[in-house]
Order: sequence, then structure tokens, then C-alpha cells
Amino acid sequence: MVPWHRKMFGHHLFTTYMATVPVGAISAVATAVGRPDLIMPIIAGIGEVDSAEPSHAMWALSRMPLGSPQFDAAFSAFLYEYGSRGPNEWEARSASWETRPALALAAIDRMRVSPDSADPAGHHAQRAAEREAASAELLAMVAADPATHGQLAAAIACSKAWLPGRERTKTNNIRVVHEMRMAMREIGRRMVEAGVFDEIEDFGFITKDEMPSFLAHPGAMSATVRERRAEYMRLEQLEPPFVFVGRTDGPDTWPRRDAAVANGLTAGDVLAGMPGCPGQAEGIARVVLDSNDPFALEPGDILIAPITDPSWTPLFVPAAGVVVDVGAPLSHAIIVSRELGIPCVISATGATRRIPNGARVRVDGSTGVVTVLELP
Repeated sequence: MVPWHRKMFGHHLFTTYMATVPVGAISAVATAVGRPDLIMPIIAGIGEVDSAEPSHAMWALSRMPLGSPQFDAAFSAFLYEYGSRGPNEWEARSASWETRPALALAAIDRMRVSPDSADPAGHHAQRAAEREAASAELLAMVAADPATHGQLAAAIACSKAWLPGRERTKTNNIRVVHEMRMAMREIGRRMVEAGVFDEIEDFGFITKDEMPSFLAHPGAMSATVRERRAEYMRLEQLEPPFVFVGRTDGPDTWPRRDAAVANGLTAGDVLAGMPGCPGQAEGIARVVLDSNDPFALEPGDILIAPITDPSWTPLFVPAAGVVVDVGAPLSHAIIVSRELGIPCVISATGATRRIPNGARVRVDGSTGVVTVLELP
């Protein structure tokens, strides 16, 4: 399936490029007329975004009695449709909602304690109305220039096609990766039974070129697999440079992810990132480093997360706002946050390390600024 995946990934690269073109045109016009604040509302609330659909399905599940026949049937249908999704879903070695349903159940559990007013469908309707109003306002501002008006109208129309299209090609890729994942997990299971692997996921430490000889003589690579797993686990504890020019220093110079923070924020301090989804929210900051363990997150909290992997997006629903260490305006999960209508700040470098867990913060998704109001 690797050749098929390469072809599908080519489609995804093409739609990713095409999605940037109308967004770039909208941004250029809005900035030129002094209204950059209209950019985000115009590309939000589009609808039919694949990566947002699991959140809607999870919300419906959260309104059903856990363990009821209705829930069990609906959850089985959910896994059939969305089982390929999960943390680090591009990596075949990572768990998916199908291979580890508890991951999805944990996110549904957090939605269960949310009030009905948190229904993402309601937020989407609001964002859609704001999108239409922002589009009309920006078009009216350039009505005297027919060429610019026509190009802007075309860009707005194209964004409604290419942004969801980009998410669709991503979904298609993830489904292909998942088919490969399931086959490789079966190989891993058999190798564990044979005593060759220690873990099912050890298949991830065999390269494509090594696979034929490995299948012919599995035991010959046991020591190599263990060495690679140990190195993988060591590197996973380190934090590489966020930005570097040329060649970065070796991993031995990288700090540990759990290293003490010397420049934590205090009351009155601000952390500047980039606008992700417009709107403001205030709440208690909850630093969640693992989407598999979201139980500290309560409705109305501000989710402080390290990444924008789609596995995190169901946790956006009970949150009043979201702040992430890394991300870009067209990151998959940021598109989802705009669809769900959750104020979001992205590229807030060091947020998970600098914002004290339990502090009261204000998130301004329109300006990309996070303000610490009170310490815990």
C-alpha cells in the first residue's frame, strides 16, 4: 500500500497548496484595507470539514447513557467510521481509536460533563453567521474596485471548497495509513507470540527495506529492535529546538521535556502567539501534555496543549479556549477549532511550560495574546 499512500499524499500536498491561495488573497485584501481582523472569521464556520466530524459524533455519544444498547451500537458505528483517527495518526506505530478505544472514550467522558450549551453544532452556526457577515463587510469595502472585488469574491468562494478539500485528502491519507497499521500490528502480534518482539508496536523499528529479510529470519533483528526502541524512548524525553538555521546541535544538547522552567509567567504577564480562532475566553489554565489523559480538564477550563494533532480536537469542546505551543493558521486542528468556534491561540512557544497550571488566564484568539490574570 506504500505506492498508493504516496499517490494519496501527493493529492494532499496539492490541496494544501491550493488551500493557501484563497486564504492568501483574502489576507492580502483585508490587510490592505486595514481590517486584518476579518481574515479569521472569513475562513471559519465553513462546514463539512472532515477533521471536525469526530467531535460532533463524540458529542452525540456523550448525550447517551454509557453502557446502554444505544451507546454501544453508536460507539461501534463511530469506531467503524473514525477508528483510523488518534494521536500522531500519521505514524503507523501510534495507537488509533480502533486499536485503543479507551482514547476515544476518555474524550467522550470529558464532553459528558459539559452543559448542553457547549454543543459544537451551536458554535458552528454562530461562526457560519459571522463568516457571512465578515465576508459581506470586506466585499463592501472594495466594491468601488471591480477587479479587487471580483478576485476577493472568487477567493472567498474558493476557500469554501479548498479548505474542506484539504481536510478530506488528509482523512483519505490517514485511512490508508490505518490499513497499513492494522496489517503491521498483526505482524507485531505474531512476533510477540513468537518471542521476537517485546511489544506489538515494535514493528515500527523495522524499515521498509529490512522487512523482507526480517520476515524470512525474524529472530536475527531482535537485538536491533530493542536498541532502536531504547533510543526512541530516550529521544522522546528530549525537546528539540523549535527553530534552527542550518544543522541543529545534536540531541545530547537538547533539554529534557520535564526540565524545570526558569521563566514561568506570573500575574499580569502576557504570552504572545498567533491568532488561531477569533474570540475571547477566561478560565482556569489546565496544562494537558497527553491527549490520552484529559481527566483534569473541566468544562470552562482553558486547555493548554503542546501540539495541534487532531486527536486533541475533541478536548476543545468542553474547553472555553485553547492555547498550543506550536501550530499555524492552516494547521488541521486549528481549522477544526474554527469550525467548533473555540477561541484559540497558536504558536504560543513554551505555553505548556510557562503558564502555571491552575492559573486564571484570558485567551484572545483574535490577537493571539494570552494574559495571566491570577496565579493558582
